[in-house]
Amino acid sequence: MKKINWIGVFTLNLFFICLLPSVSNSQKLLLIEQSNVVKPIKLTIGDQLVFRLQGEEDYWYKRTITDLLPEGNSLMLDHQLVRIEDIAALKISRKGYVRLIGSSLLTFGVSMGVAITAAVLYRDFDYNFPALIGAGAGSFLAGTYLLTPRKIKMGDKFRLRIIEIRFGDTAPPKS
Repeated sequence: MKKINWIGVFTLNLFFICLLPSVSNSQKLLLIEQSNVVKPIKLTIGDQLVFRLQGEEDYWYKRTITDLLPEGNSLMLDHQLVRIEDIAALKISRKGYVRLIGSSLLTFGVSMGVAITAAVLYRDFDYNFPALIGAGAGSFLAGTYLLTPRKIKMGDKFRLRIIEIRFGDTAPPKS
């Protein structure tokens, strides 16, 4: 049985406890707010953002959020400055349980297609093929729909907002 080095564990914990107050003094968030919905979608520094800019260009950019600038109402995306007002639409992937259901439905649809193809190749015609094909195709299409990201157009229903939450003594002085 291996002995635990308690001095090392204590030193490591002490290091993290001393480092914690200096690191966690503020937090910056990009919020995607929807009208009549209380809980916004939160994005932080380091998250991927798939967006389209306003104008005639129909191109989707995929960039990493490197910094959020609440003073200028701008984002730093892969070291390029983008104003929030210039973003026309976003692609947001669905939540975890929806992706899990979508991948399960997609897998079921594909396996059903393989099973039906094997039954036809082996000339096993004892099954109701139209119902099986319909169930497999429906499952495949539903899974594909659940795995595609949502397109959110900015405007009356959705808007972007940058907030900065400060902890401790980092608040600006009152004048």
